Amino acid sequence: LDKYSPAKVEYPGYEPHTNTGKSCRKRLLAYKKAKAKATVQIIDPAYIKSLSKSERWGYRDILYHPKFISESSNDNSTIKFFRGGCFNVLSLGDVESSGVSAFLRRCPTVKAELDVMILAHHGADNGFTTSGFMRTTKPQLAICSSNYDNKFDHPKPEIRELLRKNKVPLFTTKTGDVVIVSIRNHTSRFEVYNFKANSTKVSSKVQFTSKKKSRLNQNADTLRQRYARNRNPFKK
Repeated sequence: LDKYSPAKVEYPGYEPHTNTGKSCRKRLLAYKKAKAKATVQIIDPAYIKSLSKSERWGYRDILYHPKFISESSNDNSTIKFFRGGCFNVLSLGDVESSGVSAFLRRCPTVKAELDVMILAHHGADNGFTTSGFMRTTKPQLAICSSNYDNKFDHPKPEIRELLRKNKVPLFTTKTGDVVIVSIRNHTSRFEVYNFKANSTKVSSKVQFTSKKKSRLNQNADTLRQRYARNRNPFKK
């Protein structure tokens, strides 16, 4: 915090139960007090409820969860859909709940706009990442954040096989960082780099086309008119 002085910090909305968590919360609140111009925001159900409703094919990020506080701290993870650039990233934290998974795959924006999926709970086979979720949301690629010799063997073989069956390329941080950048005119194409550990050398790179390519040049009014025309009439 002292080195980078972030203008915005978002932190989990549940009460920490570990000494480390309590220490982090205390430090964040001290930063909020010291940096009057910085936004230090707790992401809890009350904050989620206060937000305005999202719109399809926009550039504003969406917060989906936590909509409630669970006994499982993992299921209180912040779920955020980053949409500000030319490709969209779904960050899932450590969430495990199959109910939350079902909720997300019913969300039209996730189904239509998901490009990059950061695997829930480092790629654990816990009931969240299912075949139904993958078939419905159709991410273009998945990223697993885990170290090389992690004791939980993340991502699990079952998740690797699930991704393979659904033809979703997997990138992991086991052997080096994963970096994604927009390319060309920064409106439709993006490239994924998997670096070698402790090096600037690239072990692999792949290009993709954003799902929202055809709509990137349309303004909000045009989009609203399109969906107004295509909306089904109400039934009596």
